[in-house]
Amino acid sequence: MILLRRQGLPNWLIASRLGVHRDTVRRWLARYRARGPVGLWHANSGRTHPPKFAAATARAIRAIASQPPSAHGEVFATWSLQKLRSHVVRTGIVHDISVEGLRRLLARTGGRPPGWPPPATDRVAVDRTAQLALRRLACDRDIGRRAVIVLAAADGSLAKAIALDLGVTVNTVRRWVRRFAAGGVPALERAPRRGGRLQFTADVRARIFACAACPPRTLGLARAEWSLVALRDHLIANQIVPTISTEWLRQILRRWLRDGEAMSSRLGLRSEAVRSAHSGLRTSQLPALRQITARAARTLAAH
Repeated sequence: MILLRRQGLPNWLIASRLGVHRDTVRRWLARYRARGPVGLWHANSGRTHPPKFAAATARAIRAIASQPPSAHGEVFATWSLQKLRSHVVRTGIVHDISVEGLRRLLARTGGRPPGWPPPATDRVAVDRTAQLALRRLACDRDIGRRAVIVLAAADGSLAKAIALDLGVTVNTVRRWVRRFAAGGVPALERAPRRGGRLQFTADVRARIFACAACPPRTLGLARAEWSLVALRDHLIANQIVPTISTEWLRQILRRWLRDGEAMSSRLGLRSEAVRSAHSGLRTSQLPALRQITARAARTLAAH
């Protein structure tokens, strides 16, 4: 492309002669102008690739992994990929190898060597009592699969094999094995669903609005106006409600607007008291209360 362009040929003719797109011609010409001949090298050129070991080297690594570490002068009792990697590099069997490369080498030469412990997430101890409980739980239509996962892991099956047999992911297998190890059989059962919001009687709702309609100073509080948080704390401190969220409190006050007549009659508020309550309300956080108190005043005045 560069030589043809130097001969004065246009890009479309170069592309036609070489059987490529005109954008390809433009791209390589731009790279040549920016970096010179180096820009014509492929982007992947010069990148290192995982080393390929000779069959004799792979057999030597496999032989070491199949023997106990003490036979090779190591002080630990069992091999791990990291420990085996450090040993073969230190002893000069290979110049360098990654843990993942070592795992793949062992997988190609027969899998996990005998005597190696299975991964910690795949192994779980199950006593006789728990085993009986798991077998009963395995008959459950909804959560029986969890018990089957734990039983399979207790028999020594790897997470990958369990996931393949049951049609789930490896993460799912390991999650339930971890939960069983932490909490036993009860950890496999369904957690109780969160209950609905606490429902209050009409009398409790009336007391909630009565507090909201009174200026905080009249109730002994050192503040000029209510906020949802302050009103909630006051209701709980005075045992009007056992607990309530600010959002649920806001919705209760807004619902009163839709049923103001019935609530006003239960509160027994005088129109003057309702009007004076305006000074104690923070309308930025309780937008419905001005409308509530005004509607209550109109309702009571009508009666």
